[in-house]
Formats: sequence, C-alpha cells, structure tokens
Amino acid sequence: MLTPQPTQGDTAWFVAWSDTGPWSVAGDFDDWVPETMTEGDGFWWAQIHVGNTPNGLLYKLVGPGESWVADPFARSY
Repeated sequence: MLTPQPTQGDTAWFVAWSDTGPWSVAGDFDDWVPETMTEGDGFWWAQIHVGNTPNGLLYKLVGPGESWVADPFARSY
C-alpha cells in the first residue's frame, strides 16, 4: 500500500499493492463509503476527488472480504 499522492487540484491517487482483490478506498472525503479501485498488474489504484484537505486525509483501504486495512505507509493514524 502507498500513502495517497496528491495531484493537481483536489484529487489524490491511492494504490494498494496486491495480486488479490478487489480493493476499495474509503475516508472522510466520501463519508466512509468504499470507492472501487481499478486493477493493475500486481496493484489496485484509484484517483479520487478528496476536496480541500488542510489537515490531511483520514482513510482506510477495503480489501477482499470487506476487511478494512490501515495503510502501513500512512504518515499518521
């Protein structure tokens, strides 16, 4: 997993390094409703509108079986 990477404007990239899936991401930017990530070759990714986040993002990755996982690369919990 990888800490979300900010992009131009108010979106961020989220990546989960996993051969299995599906994966989603949910956080305070979407009222904790999981948003589906797209499968790549050995990873899952999503570019999501996160709005203005002056205090950072609160989020978790949602893995197979609806398991909510904290991002091990996050700077804080």
